[in-house]
Amino acid sequence: MTLEYEFIPANLTINVGDTVNWTAAVGTHTTTSLPNQAEWWESGALTPGNSFAHTFTVAGTYNYTSLIDPQMYGTIVVQQPTPEFPGFIAISTVAMAMLLGLLVERKLKD
Repeated sequence: MTLEYEFIPANLTINVGDTVNWTAAVGTHTTTSLPNQAEWWESGALTPGNSFAHTFTVAGTYNYTSLIDPQMYGTIVVQQPTPEFPGFIAISTVAMAMLLGLLVERKLKD
């Protein structure tokens, strides 16, 4: 019987500022970023139950592996958070209030 090791999930999308936590479930492994990326990390050997965390500060795509089992690999896509947008209704309400304010101001001047 062959036991295959893998990162679960193997692909992950997060926002800048998020922290990823790896916990070894079976066997001894590392989480190690591949070279030539904006951020670098190396967990050292993690035995079952031990964890390693890394907070991502730069947007980009990060590939990583286990130095102990290089057939294990994963990808983390780090994106800029989407700014909250008030939406059409909020903008329409503000525009209408401004228009009414202008109309009231004009009426008072006449």
